[in-house]
Amino acid sequence: MPRALSKVYYDPLDASNRQELQKIFTSLASTDPVSSDIHTNVKLKLWGRELVVPECSGSIARFKFSDLCDKPLSAADYLELTGKYGTVIVEAIPRMGLSERDQARRFITFVDGESAGRLSWQAAAGTVELSLTLQLVMRIK
Repeated sequence: MPRALSKVYYDPLDASNRQELQKIFTSLASTDPVSSDIHTNVKLKLWGRELVVPECSGSIARFKFSDLCDKPLSAADYLELTGKYGTVIVEAIPRMGLSERDQARRFITFVDGESAGRLSWQAAAGTVELSLTLQLVMRIK
């Protein structure tokens, strides 16, 4: 496995980690068995809604957190998305607090639905901090 693919969680949100995720996407897309052609702004129909996939190849998609979690998407939408793209890269996951509870809930739903595929992400917080924050945000009403 190429060195750029040996790590899947990147923090903090900085140029170096963005470059690593770009390497991962480029490497995976170049060997994508479905299609190695890279497309931008692909419109995907999900349960009557349209989601724009900023960058993808045949089975690999790349999103910003806001693309997936700032929109009213459901578990069914995420399952449809992960059914089409077996590998998803999510960039720019922010630190979240109570004011981002809806986004935190959507992110948890997305990650739960992605369990059968591969996921790589870049977050402002480390994985332990992100996990604890999501748990705390979801417990407080």
